[in-house]
Amino acid sequence: MENALLKLTVSIPTLVLWGDHDPYIAKHFAERFGSKTVQHFPDCGHWLPKEAADEISKCLEEFFRE
Repeated sequence: MENALLKLTVSIPTLVLWGDHDPYIAKHFAERFGSKTVQHFPDCGHWLPKEAADEISKCLEEFFRE
């Protein structure tokens, strides 16, 4: 499954938003998606959209604008 994901991220622009204090998945996994853009949120955890809603909205707006 990871190989299929990596094939997609090579041809489709991908944005990874990652809460570094996620208690379930270590922050180094954010780099495994093959995404050109990885945005770490050092003060957030697993529920990133809830914890940093405004910042996430800005990141998504910018990403989709490009």
